[in-house]
Amino acid sequence: MADKQQVRALIQARQWAQAKAVCAQLCQATGHDAEAWFLLGAINGQLGAFDEAETCCRRVLAIRPNVPLAHFNLGVALHRQGKTDNAIESFREALRLKADFAEAHNELGLVLQSRGQLGDALGHYQKALALRPAYPEAHYNAGVVLGMLNRPEEAIACFRQAAKLRPDHAEAHSRLGAIFASLKRPDEAVFHYRRAIAIRPDDVEALNSLAGALLNRIASQDDFTEAEKCYRQALRQRADLPVILMNLSVLLRDTGRHDEAMDCLRRALALKPGDADVLAGMAHIHEYKGEFEAGYALLKPLLERGTDNSSVALAYAALARHIDQRDGAAALLERVLLLEQQPAHERQGMHFRLGKLYDEMKEYDKAFAHYQKAHSLEEVARFDVKQNERTFDTLIDVFSAANIARRPRVSNPSRLPVFIVGMPRSGTSLVEQILASHPEVHGAGELGDIHHMTFTLPAIAGSGIPYPQCVDALQQEQLDDIAARHLARLKALSGTAARITDKMPHNFLALGLIDMLFPGARIIHCVRDPIDTCLSIYFLKFNAAHPYTDDMTHLGVYYRQYQRLMAHWKNVLRIPILDVQYEELVANQEKVSRKMVEFCGLEWDERCLRFHESGRVVSTHSYDQVRRPLYKKSVARWKNYERHLGPLITALGDAVVTPPERRESRS
Repeated sequence: MADKQQVRALIQARQWAQAKAVCAQLCQATGHDAEAWFLLGAINGQLGAFDEAETCCRRVLAIRPNVPLAHFNLGVALHRQGKTDNAIESFREALRLKADFAEAHNELGLVLQSRGQLGDALGHYQKALALRPAYPEAHYNAGVVLGMLNRPEEAIACFRQAAKLRPDHAEAHSRLGAIFASLKRPDEAVFHYRRAIAIRPDDVEALNSLAGALLNRIASQDDFTEAEKCYRQALRQRADLPVILMNLSVLLRDTGRHDEAMDCLRRALALKPGDADVLAGMAHIHEYKGEFEAGYALLKPLLERGTDNSSVALAYAALARHIDQRDGAAALLERVLLLEQQPAHERQGMHFRLGKLYDEMKEYDKAFAHYQKAHSLEEVARFDVKQNERTFDTLIDVFSAANIARRPRVSNPSRLPVFIVGMPRSGTSLVEQILASHPEVHGAGELGDIHHMTFTLPAIAGSGIPYPQCVDALQQEQLDDIAARHLARLKALSGTAARITDKMPHNFLALGLIDMLFPGARIIHCVRDPIDTCLSIYFLKFNAAHPYTDDMTHLGVYYRQYQRLMAHWKNVLRIPILDVQYEELVANQEKVSRKMVEFCGLEWDERCLRFHESGRVVSTHSYDQVRRPLYKKSVARWKNYERHLGPLITALGDAVVTPPERRESRS
């Protein structure tokens, strides 16, 4: 006859089905053996047969009513069946019999959490941790509730502790990634999603989230490549998920691979025939390609049926300016917004689009009201004025003239890199498009390499000191290696180009480092009227890398710091800098374009004047502007909104009346 020792051996071997058969036979034979029924209940729980587990636990308690673990197991079985009232009673009875029962506090917390009693649930998780501080599940569960209670920093501490106690806790890392993403801290989100995927490589949700976090920071080409790999890996696990196909299509669209993007959407449409979101995505691709009528043809049947779909409304609005239907697009967006059915980020996108439509319709007060509403929907207060000032102070101090003079500098004189810098919306895309029309220039777009380099320098220096202070610990050989690897990467982008442009605007923050690494490089600094620059930034949705963009005063404050830093660079750096004034470029295109080409050490080529005919893909907000000839309507645009700009003009101060110094070049 079977005995309990044999059952335990089968449990140890995780042979659950056989263990159940043997244990059931034992229970039938003995009838009143509480331990046998207890084992059978545990086996049924492992097999997910919670109704049978409940029966076994009740048999145990009928024989021995004061066994805390039997009450606990009964509570688990009841909770898994949705019998929460009875589960609570069972866990409380277990705690009455055994006050230091940490697992019972944790499980009772889960039941209360499922009922929305978050404060009570958190209290039990905390009691479990007081009894057992090294309890990863209780730390994790407390983190979940703290996140639901909008206490993100406390939640972060809990998830970190759970991951520390259980290094294979993929869920804790995924939760950390989600919190950091919500806090607009994408670099930390990327780190934790990567950790989660290292533990569970086939986690579709984590792969999708990692891709999103990669694309929500100052993305380098490597980030785009990794994000694409994440989406494709997720699709290998779940080819039937339209959302992944749609996300991948956006990445492909934004990197100019329009045909591949459209193929993704066709696959999504096959999974969801007639889906409005998918059709809207297709319309967006047609708009990017300049195929406006084709895009409208996809949307027209949906519009005629009176759609309230926000994706359709946004796609229609993007097309409207090209097909003279701005009024209709604005009316649809206004109607959809009145429904208040969309999450905040979707509503924000619709307000931005309405602002653009009303601006084009010259209804400037309406436009500004929608831009203000869009920014008011930003869920995280992201900008710290004092911390930002300290950041600029530190850069100026670390890269003082005296410090620059005593540090090593790379000896490689390569003139391959051309860095186009300045505030966003200052003309960087236009300048790159003009230069990239030259046959000896490759326009690489906004590379995140320099930004990410600053994150790796502390580890390379080995000093434990953050950037920028860590540059003092860098040796000549390390600098040479860093520069050589970046130049090789640029060469891989275009082996035939004499110059390769990187138009990441915020590389202006890293010009001190660039001066150390690339002494033969050229810097083109794009400058535009400060009010026009800040207003144009305010009219667009920027990602977490630009926390100053949601408030007029913050924009003015940040612009002043940028202006201060650029004045410092011009006084201390050895690298040549050319200022290109947007207004002058618009007024004297050929003169300024010739100056830029000469500054790069190249012969003039007439194709630079026909930059809009190049067919080159631009992935920034300026993708539409650079496929048209130069126009002047963006000059002094701010005068249309003057009545709304008091906080900005006050914050800009004398930057308004004393524009940045316009040095043509230094060598």
